[in-house]
Amino acid sequence: MKRTMVLVLLCLCAISICACSHQKGQDYLNGKVLEITETDIIVECIDESRDGLTGTRIGVSKEVISADGIPMIEVGNEIRVIYDFSKVQKSGDPVKIPHVYAIYLLDEHGEVIPN
Repeated sequence: MKRTMVLVLLCLCAISICACSHQKGQDYLNGKVLEITETDIIVECIDESRDGLTGTRIGVSKEVISADGIPMIEVGNEIRVIYDFSKVQKSGDPVKIPHVYAIYLLDEHGEVIPN
């Protein structure tokens, strides 16, 4: 009985390690802020998005998971949005990104400005 429990626990550990090591990189996009509402930041995707969102109007949720929160953003700023592509709601205008990990301001070279 003890031997079986140990084997089961070892198998579970091995499975969880394999699952964690198979994660892909984080999804992100760079966008220009068009409008700021009470709940969303409306941006236009300005980079060559691998997700096919380039040139699309996107509503980015202000409910960010990051402990740093949202930087001071104004219309016209360029930002980087780290998000979960599997949760993007593509129907509607603008497209909605409800699951946002972090938002960063970008400098004039498209580089993240540290908080």
